[in-house]
Amino acid sequence: MKRLTSRVAAIALCTMPFTATAETLDFTIGSPLAPVLPWVGALPNSFVANANTYLEEAGSELRIDWTEAYSGTLYKFQDTLESVESGIADVGWVGTIWEVSNMPLMQMTFSTPFASQDLGVSLSVVNDIHREIPEMQAAWEDFNQVFLGAAGVETYHIYSVEPIETLDDLQGLKLLGGGAVGSWIQAAGATWVEGSTGTFYQQMQTGVADGAVIILSAGYPNRFHEVAPNLTLVGLGAQVIGGATINLDRWNAMTEVEQDVFRRLGEEYSLYNSTKVESVLEDYMSKTIAEGGIVTEMADAEKLRWAEAMSHLPQLYLEQGGDIASKVLSAYMSGVRAAGQTPLVNWDENL
Repeated sequence: MKRLTSRVAAIALCTMPFTATAETLDFTIGSPLAPVLPWVGALPNSFVANANTYLEEAGSELRIDWTEAYSGTLYKFQDTLESVESGIADVGWVGTIWEVSNMPLMQMTFSTPFASQDLGVSLSVVNDIHREIPEMQAAWEDFNQVFLGAAGVETYHIYSVEPIETLDDLQGLKLLGGGAVGSWIQAAGATWVEGSTGTFYQQMQTGVADGAVIILSAGYPNRFHEVAPNLTLVGLGAQVIGGATINLDRWNAMTEVEQDVFRRLGEEYSLYNSTKVESVLEDYMSKTIAEGGIVTEMADAEKLRWAEAMSHLPQLYLEQGGDIASKVLSAYMSGVRAAGQTPLVNWDENL
């Protein structure tokens, strides 16, 4: 009821008559997380920075006056989907990592761990899937928005208070993970503690959790190595955690030319996201070690044990995603292999 109520209350605002003529329109763009994170920073530094230039180049007379709201100033991490749906944000980053039940088809990468170690590949394949499989876009339209570009993170590792060498060391630990990561943690025999990158530091510092399954590009800026100095490299795979979307009513009021501009902005949003992530990883790793972080790598045999413990995930994806899920998962795995990645497990073999 909360989602439906907020939608009804706000739809009246975002559907007020307006035309894409020689005028400046007010758009709000937002995220509950900070722009220091690459998938959020792509909003101001790529999307907002280029929108009006591209509109002018395309011959549109529409110009946008952006109100930017990041770091939870407009809504919290649990509310990203409904905030764009209702028009609280006209454009926003939606974290499907926290929307497992509402957006099951968007869990394709979390259902295929160890598939791709290259974020750029994962984002590009998921963007292609949205163009080629209409049901993917339709799933977003059910929540009154249009998908523009995938957002994601590089491969996942483990930050922990105590050293981790084998899968057995995870037994009984309390590990933090956002949304869909919970299934990985539980399969490893640990207890999943849900949260977001903004809460992990305090949760580990106060003993609420023994560690976190998270990426380096979030771990270093948030100083996780200060409270969980052991960083075990696992390579659980690059993951699509959501995407940039636009409110459907705003979208429908645009001309085709303007919609094409926003599609271009979405593609470049994904590219900025992956490029920025890759550009900081080496520096973040070096600084983590220099500042006392202890970096080790999980043995391949232990990675395979973990993958075997997660062998149920593709079938669960099919059950939750409906009739089209098999096609989506197969398209993702095929796209990853076609781009030169070698999955640890070919999750689509027995679909």
